[in-house]
Amino acid sequence: GTFRRTLTGGHLRGPVVVTHTHNDRAVRTAYAIASRLARQAGAALGGGRDDPYGGIGANGAVRTREADDSVALQDVGYRYSFRPGGIHNLRADRFIAGHGSVTGRQVAHALLAAMTATP
Repeated sequence: GTFRRTLTGGHLRGPVVVTHTHNDRAVRTAYAIASRLARQAGAALGGGRDDPYGGIGANGAVRTREADDSVALQDVGYRYSFRPGGIHNLRADRFIAGHGSVTGRQVAHALLAAMTATP
């Protein structure tokens, strides 16, 4: 996709962290419908990892060999082991209630862990 060169071009030094949640109805449903109408493939309708019209905010980075789905978004204090150059899909249903609610302490903690994992 559009961001493939970021992963393969040697420019990325740190990890990429993606929070995603099915609580994000704007991405899960509205974005998927709009993409389908415009015939713009982006991952069943917005909610499934195999839907070509789904969004990253609902499904994470899909069909990307560098993506790691093994850890969900955790509470503050969790010790993430983010891999530089990798994508870490953090399922965030527990902490993110909707499209704009990404300002919680758990998201900030994950971002800080990603920034300090950079060589």
